Amino acid sequence: MEMSSVLPDTNIITRLFAGDPRIKEVLETSKRVYVSVIVLGELLAGYAGGTKTRENRAKLEALLQKSNVELSGINAGTSEYYALIYNQLKDQGTPIPTNDIWIAAQGLEHASSVLTLDDHFNHIANLKVWRPDS
Repeated sequence: MEMSSVLPDTNIITRLFAGDPRIKEVLETSKRVYVSVIVLGELLAGYAGGTKTRENRAKLEALLQKSNVELSGINAGTSEYYALIYNQLKDQGTPIPTNDIWIAAQGLEHASSVLTLDDHFNHIANLKVWRPDS
């Protein structure tokens, strides 16, 4: 399943490293894979408390070295999307974790599909969301 531009959530990368073939296919066939610095931080935090830190960091580094993968930082444009999403969710009464608002903001900024296992991304207007289980 080829998508032009995707931004995987932390749980998607975790499933990729666990060997999920469907996620591997989507990431390999997408023209651009944006890895959020927010996702990077969540992964590194998890690795630091785990028993396979070196192995997990090696897998992450290999992913980041792929030609279609780009690390996506936070900038003023991202912050504008964050503010819009934050207020939309507040007005709707559908809060989501702060890190996921940043991830969604990057998804909108890059016009990318956010790949996730979390349903709460569906509350965000104009965000393209792909769930491997749907």
